[in-house]
Amino acid sequence: MNEDVEQVAEEQDDISVIPYPSLGIDLDAPLEEQAIFVRLLAHHWPGKVIGFSTMTMRATEMTIEQLKLHTDDLIVAESPQAKADAVARSGVSAVVSHDFSVVSQLPVDRARLWLVT
Repeated sequence: MNEDVEQVAEEQDDISVIPYPSLGIDLDAPLEEQAIFVRLLAHHWPGKVIGFSTMTMRATEMTIEQLKLHTDDLIVAESPQAKADAVARSGVSAVVSHDFSVVSQLPVDRARLWLVT
């Protein structure tokens, strides 16, 4: 085994001390086509799930209700650029989005799942 991999494995021997990563979901996407996938991902994600949107808070809440999504927090931004900034500042580890401009503006240390619709 590679020495670096072996060292990380030894340091993370106790899985209970590894913090669970948070997941960001772009709620502006036409998620109806991938609703089952996104719903399963959100419900089974081990860390926090944060919804991001440029819609009004009420419209965002209706989207979550219609899709039966689990979210721990909601962040409403004024523009796609502000949404990308909010995603970066939130500290989420992984992001699900249909918007390439949001996905492409994330810090390099964030995992991205680009939903092509």
